[in-house]
Amino acid sequence: MGEIWRASQFRMALSLAAALLLDYLTGLPGVFTIVLLLWWLRQYLRGTWNYHHWLQGDGQLYPPEGKGVWADIHDLTVRRIKRQRQRAHQGVQLMREFRHAASALPDAVIILDNRKNILWMNHRCETLLGLNPVKDVGVNLSNLIRTPAFIQWFARQDESCITLPAPLNNRIRLQYRRIPYGHNRHMLLVRDVTERERIEQTRKDFVANVSHELRTPLTVLSGYLEMMQDAELPEWQPAVAQMREQSLRMQHIIDDLLTLSRMDAENLLENQQALDMPAWMQTLAKEARALSQQRHTIELKLQSDQWLQGNESLYQAFSNLVSNAVRYTPEGGQITLIWRTGPEGGEFAVMDTGIGIPRQHIPRITERFYRVDSDRSREAGGTGLGLAIVKHVLQQHGAHLLVESEVGRGSTFTCAFPTRMLRPSAHATTGLTTS
Repeated sequence: MGEIWRASQFRMALSLAAALLLDYLTGLPGVFTIVLLLWWLRQYLRGTWNYHHWLQGDGQLYPPEGKGVWADIHDLTVRRIKRQRQRAHQGVQLMREFRHAASALPDAVIILDNRKNILWMNHRCETLLGLNPVKDVGVNLSNLIRTPAFIQWFARQDESCITLPAPLNNRIRLQYRRIPYGHNRHMLLVRDVTERERIEQTRKDFVANVSHELRTPLTVLSGYLEMMQDAELPEWQPAVAQMREQSLRMQHIIDDLLTLSRMDAENLLENQQALDMPAWMQTLAKEARALSQQRHTIELKLQSDQWLQGNESLYQAFSNLVSNAVRYTPEGGQITLIWRTGPEGGEFAVMDTGIGIPRQHIPRITERFYRVDSDRSREAGGTGLGLAIVKHVLQQHGAHLLVESEVGRGSTFTCAFPTRMLRPSAHATTGLTTS
């Protein structure tokens, strides 16, 4: 490009010098110079008009050819157009590949704009939701899926999942997940989880039935062991005491299994009420002190007087976290119970200076019967189900559990609740407390 411009400038300078020389030799000052300038102006206006006509859309893909500088501009424009066409072609190919991949998915995929209007969907939406991938594009999703529970869930704008009966068949269970992306765009994924839920329900029923069947004979055995422990049989006392201890531990496991089974069967979103969190915190602190038996320092930090909308099963979840802190904190340690609220929601936290949890175990500690240290857990009297109950209750309430821990320094378990669950105090504030 630089060479062409330099060559053009050289020709212009040479032409101008020739015109001035002719003006001098002919004795007609300015005539040839004016003619040359008018010719240059004509060439410039002609090239500009041609490009303006092409830009307005004359049906030609490439701009008109020219001479000199206009030829260089033509070449640059043609190269840029070819690059843009190549990028556009690659974009079209990628879009086609994405659509083919999305169409091959076993899940239904729906792309929505910020007003919940459908921009695109795959063909799986037709079999799972009864939507037409052609006619329903551009229609608002609320006009197509009218299930009240779905509409309420979608309006909450969170990323949690919800499982509901399929619009076309109540025996089919569909799991909905919304994923925000881009500028106010949403991707809705719908999966058929009927078989998975059937297997899970079969497993839960089996555990519940076995637990019920074991409860009665275990109660009988525990009763006889208690009688033998009270009897004067010195040689049998160690064995009876150990059997009595293990039978009580099995009873606790069965009780927790039945609790999980009951929670699985119940809808914890029903029978909700405003829960007096400041009063609950006082009660939880008393329970912690009773369980600790003065072996730990129990501190209560009430940083908010707001209440919480939820089911009373939340109390058991909080109690499990408190009892775990007492069990796994060595004598002389400190346990802090915290209730706080803010713009992002409410948090119930239990901090301790206990043994801590290795980082690699944290993602799995809420699994049923998962133990970080089996021997230590049995000695502390844990069943391996306490955190599973906590996770289940929080998920049913749309909340989640956060765990921070460092081996040898302690752990912090935080139950994080969305803002929609907070309620103002039903009575006048008596002052936030720290005890």
